[in-house]
Amino acid sequence: MDPCEGRQVEVLVARRRAGAVRGGLWEFPGGKIEAGEPALAAALRELHEETGLEVDGSGARALPIATDFDPRAERERAVRLFGFLIEAPCFAVAEARASAEVRWVPLEELGSLPWPPANRLLLESIARVLGAPRAPAS
Repeated sequence: MDPCEGRQVEVLVARRRAGAVRGGLWEFPGGKIEAGEPALAAALRELHEETGLEVDGSGARALPIATDFDPRAERERAVRLFGFLIEAPCFAVAEARASAEVRWVPLEELGSLPWPPANRLLLESIARVLGAPRAPAS
């Protein structure tokens, strides 16, 4: 019998360190794409660098992001978001290598965490694809 069978879907999230920009808020593991690097390869590399998780990404699903984050009202840099749903084994243990904390969160709890404005686009995309609750306005 599959030890993962019947388990609820959880999403890996990371809390920014207190001294960081928007410290204490939650985000998804990720980072910058290196020159010439495909977005999925960057996501897998950043996942490993930030959490120690190594996954092959063979079943990764790109998240549809409606638009780039417009930072004018937030006084932040412009960012282009690429999101992926990447399955990890149900027994995977993530480490907080680049954040204050990492945690596996059930889909229904994603919307209750405080998020930076740019991550709302990813949360909305997850909600469309997996049916997760949307993030509250801040």
